[in-house]
Amino acid sequence: MSWDALMPAIVTLPTVVEELLVQFGDYFPNEPARVHLAEYVTSLLVVEHKTVSGIAREFADAPDQSCLNRWITESVWDVARINAHRLEWLQHDPTARYRQDGVIALDNTLSTTMAN
Repeated sequence: MSWDALMPAIVTLPTVVEELLVQFGDYFPNEPARVHLAEYVTSLLVVEHKTVSGIAREFADAPDQSCLNRWITESVWDVARINAHRLEWLQHDPTARYRQDGVIALDNTLSTTMAN
């Protein structure tokens, strides 16, 4: 095993995750929930092994695995309210707002399919 494999890869949150927290942090009940949100979203972007232990292993300031697991599996938030805010927020971006001639691109390259 190389020395790099032993070193945590994430020492700070990506800017895009910090911006996400500004927009969506108030939709989570407390600071620990917002921290776990940031850790989870960061891990989806950069962590190879997207398991609780894989996520924790990649952070220099590692989250407690049991707390992160509990947040992932037991947290309750208002999905409809968050999604409504997400859609409203996207309207401020000229490249993402609704348009009459808009197109939705669907990418199913990561989904598995069963051939008949």
